[in-house]
Amino acid sequence: MPVSQFLRDRLQAYSDNTIPTLLIGGGSVAIGWLIQTYGHIWGLDPKVAFVLAWVVALVVALGLNILLKPKSKPEQEQKQVSSVRETPPLTPPQPININIDNKPVFNNSPHIDQRPVNYQTQSQSQDQSIDAAPRDPVFEFTDDARLPLYGINWETKQIIRESPSVNDIAQLPDYITVAHAILMPFYYRPNRGVDHTVYLSAHVSVFTPDKKVRLKRIIGGIWDGDPFKSSSRIQTGHTLELLMALAPVGTVGIISAEYHQQKLQTYMGDEIYDAPRLEVIKGEAFKMLVELLPKRMSKDPFPIQKFWFNLELVTGVIAAPKVTFIELET
Repeated sequence: MPVSQFLRDRLQAYSDNTIPTLLIGGGSVAIGWLIQTYGHIWGLDPKVAFVLAWVVALVVALGLNILLKPKSKPEQEQKQVSSVRETPPLTPPQPININIDNKPVFNNSPHIDQRPVNYQTQSQSQDQSIDAAPRDPVFEFTDDARLPLYGINWETKQIIRESPSVNDIAQLPDYITVAHAILMPFYYRPNRGVDHTVYLSAHVSVFTPDKKVRLKRIIGGIWDGDPFKSSSRIQTGHTLELLMALAPVGTVGIISAEYHQQKLQTYMGDEIYDAPRLEVIKGEAFKMLVELLPKRMSKDPFPIQKFWFNLELVTGVIAAPKVTFIELET
């Protein structure tokens, strides 16, 4: 052991045992002083008394080094740990079963694990696992179709989103057709774990009543609004209306509309305006298939959701068509 470590241990021993050190050290000094002072009375030579006093002091100092030891910190920590370990464990709550009489019954079965459970940590882990698992957005058809009167300008290929009155219909020029816009509302359900906002596009297919022949497929479905959009942003708890088709007033058949923009050159520069691709489809009844394509920005799209509808035309001046929801194809 180094000398410096030895001296530090001795000083630590003296500081830990202050009162015994003072008593023993003071006693040795007093004994040496008595021997040196009264040695000649006891018949001792002064030199012998002086040497004897120093011998007594050295013996007492040696005794201090042997008897006094510093208190060990690891031993103190070990005592604290042992005292903590000796603390009796808390008794876990007993599980409760409910009997037929709705009275609580404590189950003391040895086969039941009665260890305490940290329910807060368990619930947090369950919430994290639920949030971590991706959920596909779910859309549903929650209401009847809305059937406002729109106008179609065949010269500019534009859809006019203003409803004319009965008197205005007779005064309109020949290149404008009044039709019922078949607007289908789709609701984004706020399920837990779904994306708060997605971009939604749609495909629309027109079939014969028996679903055997597809008469028309529209890739760019139109979401109603000003302006029209082929892909619209939607948040949970909100609804978008899809322009499924147009049913002209007083004629048999429907007009399909596919999203398209056209550029018009003017003296002020180029102007871009909505000019949907329109096509007349003859018939009195149809099966309509709507395919919703939700997508996150810069990520893979979600699964396609398919809705089937039945469309029946009613003859009359301004009689509206009948649209009913059939099924959700899985």
